[in-house]
Amino acid sequence: MNSLRVDKNNIDKIINELKERNEVLPATSDIVFKNLFRDESMKSILALLISNITGINEEYIYKNITYEDSYIGKNTIIHKDNTVDLHVKIEDNTIMLEMNESNNTYTRFNNVTHFHSGIVDKFLVSKNYENIGVLYQINFDNNHPFSDELISRIMMRDDNGKLDEEERYFRKYKVNLSFFSEKGYNIEKLSKFERVLLIMREKNKDKLKKLAGKDKELKNMVKKIEDMSEARKIFDIYAFNEHVEKLARDAEKQEARKEGLAEGRVEGRAQGRAEAEKETKIETARKMLKKNIKLEDIIDITGLSKEEIQKIEEN
Repeated sequence: MNSLRVDKNNIDKIINELKERNEVLPATSDIVFKNLFRDESMKSILALLISNITGINEEYIYKNITYEDSYIGKNTIIHKDNTVDLHVKIEDNTIMLEMNESNNTYTRFNNVTHFHSGIVDKFLVSKNYENIGVLYQINFDNNHPFSDELISRIMMRDDNGKLDEEERYFRKYKVNLSFFSEKGYNIEKLSKFERVLLIMREKNKDKLKKLAGKDKELKNMVKKIEDMSEARKIFDIYAFNEHVEKLARDAEKQEARKEGLAEGRVEGRAQGRAEAEKETKIETARKMLKKNIKLEDIIDITGLSKEEIQKIEEN
């Protein structure tokens, strides 16, 4: 929903405008995606998604899935503040799900960082070599998809096409959410999995209801998206995310204009951007503490650690 420019002063106006247009804040927004699929009542839909993308048995996923802290790698050296949109485990298997609404350079590199931080955390830090399992990353691309295919599996091969032996432990998927919208579709012929993908991207309430049809789980999914689109707290967080994204976009444009600078200066700009984002997170956490928002929610939203938030609270 890139046309939305939300700040703390216009949230009520935006909510009313959405109602007038008969629209919702879609599940391609990070905050809606996170809250939607962390809801236990959505576990069967989440199992359906993961199964259709990875090939893991759906019933097995549903019975064994557990929700993990979205903060990855706090003991690693790769990325100190490293949060994924959704982090689940299925016994020894780890699955990270990312919603890429904008899919710009910053987003793509951020996802790469999350993936490799997960590798470090799973194997190097924990030294868990016996029951390794598989590390999955699923990227939902709303704009500028990786390919014209609905689902693409990304694997590392050499120049001769030989697959890297260790690829069996690391699997990355990209899901093209614009696949059906661009090709056209007949709702009656869509599978439940396909309708879920369309619901995630749809804004119009009438179209959402048609996609859900009589399916109770899909109707529940649509209802939750509609409820979140009228919740002021959701837009408070959305405004914060928009601000961080703007910082990222501005930094990216600045770097593009100054291509060819020495590596040390490039690193300096990256560090400056990271420091600006950290200050934004700290200020947001401070405001949320004043509103008595739960500690775990502040961790999920800002990506700050428990210790960092407690330090802010003490000051």
